[in-house]
Amino acid sequence: MNAVNTYASTYFLIIDERLSCVCSILGCGDYEELMRYRFQKSVEANVELDLNNILNTILLTTLQKYDPIHSVHKFGHRPVLLLNGGSDLLVPVQCNQRFFDSMAQICRPKEKFIWIVEKDARHELTSTMKAQCKEWIQQYINKDRS
Repeated sequence: MNAVNTYASTYFLIIDERLSCVCSILGCGDYEELMRYRFQKSVEANVELDLNNILNTILLTTLQKYDPIHSVHKFGHRPVLLLNGGSDLLVPVQCNQRFFDSMAQICRPKEKFIWIVEKDARHELTSTMKAQCKEWIQQYINKDRS
């Protein structure tokens, strides 16, 4: 599983009302923040990039429409589990903070939105993450069938 797929999981929850819950592993709910983080890391590594070319008008317009951070109101009634590695340098925890804060304000009940950061995990799918995701999905799939 990679971050593109887990990013897609939050996106599909936005556009498809048939989905009852989502578990996003190693993904990011704020793609613009992730791009800014990666740009800053490139600058620190002396790689010449132009942020205006990376975050151009077309990309920013698209992000306004599809990035989960701009659609938190569409998540509010469905369960969302975010799983991240605390030592992940590819999708660092801080790139989900604004998404988490926004979701925490609208999700009811609060138990429907959980963010778990596995402290020592990097950008990897751990056995703990697999078990947490499985338990989360089964909990809500079983509720939907009752």
